[in-house]
Amino acid sequence: MDKLVYTAASGLKAHLASQAAIANKVIGRSVPANTLAYINGAQQANGNWNYTGTAAGTGVDIDTTAMALVALVAAGRTGTDPVVKKGLTALADAQFTTGGWGDDYGSGPEVNTNSTALAAIGIRAT
Repeated sequence: MDKLVYTAASGLKAHLASQAAIANKVIGRSVPANTLAYINGAQQANGNWNYTGTAAGTGVDIDTTAMALVALVAAGRTGTDPVVKKGLTALADAQFTTGGWGDDYGSGPEVNTNSTALAAIGIRAT
């Protein structure tokens, strides 16, 4: 079986690129360079990744950001990598004062348990 390769040319969304990177690691394969480049290039200036993989965006997508961090670690990056650090900072900035994460950056008083779990997984992976 060939590696699971996803790039912008594949019509890929950022979350799928991250999942492909993680899947390659799980089955003992390296993360393809073009998939890693896509994930790197999809990081927004604010440190987040969004579902569509648009680096020009400004939104916050906790789930996609967390999965991108896991994917980068699967590709051999560590918590000292500048892209990873920027993603970790984005998660820290988006955390509610109650300790959890919501659907969007400071969007409301309610914590989303899925986003909180994925944020914890993303942080722990690093």
